[in-house]
Amino acid sequence: MATGAPSRLGCARSWSRRRRSRGCGRRRASGWCWLAVVIALEVGDVTRFATAEKLAAYAGTTPRGHASGGRVRYGALRADANRYLRWAFVETANTIRLHRTRQPDWHVSRVYARIAARKGHHKAVGAVARHLAEATYWMLRTEEASRDPTRARGASQGDDRGWGMSA
Repeated sequence: MATGAPSRLGCARSWSRRRRSRGCGRRRASGWCWLAVVIALEVGDVTRFATAEKLAAYAGTTPRGHASGGRVRYGALRADANRYLRWAFVETANTIRLHRTRQPDWHVSRVYARIAARKGHHKAVGAVARHLAEATYWMLRTEEASRDPTRARGASQGDDRGWGMSA
């Protein structure tokens, strides 16, 4: 282990203290708390990633791309990445899918519904997992809590040409 680098055990202990102080450490911790612990421990120091896209690629939430003759076809999610991070983000995306009817106003619920309507469940889960990986990067980088993006005025009306937004 490099000198000055925090150990995973030390990170787990400090995370456990933070988790208990926020109410996650009850007798039966919810699945969200365990996924958050896995993500925090596997990401480690977020400054080692230059961009949110680099973290998403490290986590394996980006699709494989096949390009030939000016055309690009995107395949399945990458398998040659951190499998624990990929599992945590995909599991979180599936949990969001299960709870989307209870929380329809959540941004990620709307992202899942929009993509699932066009591309199907598997592509939507992959897209939500990538969205969560990139959001995690920004939450860790800025040290701020997650918040839904604000909708632009008139966003539901479509763009300047009068074209409506896809559902």
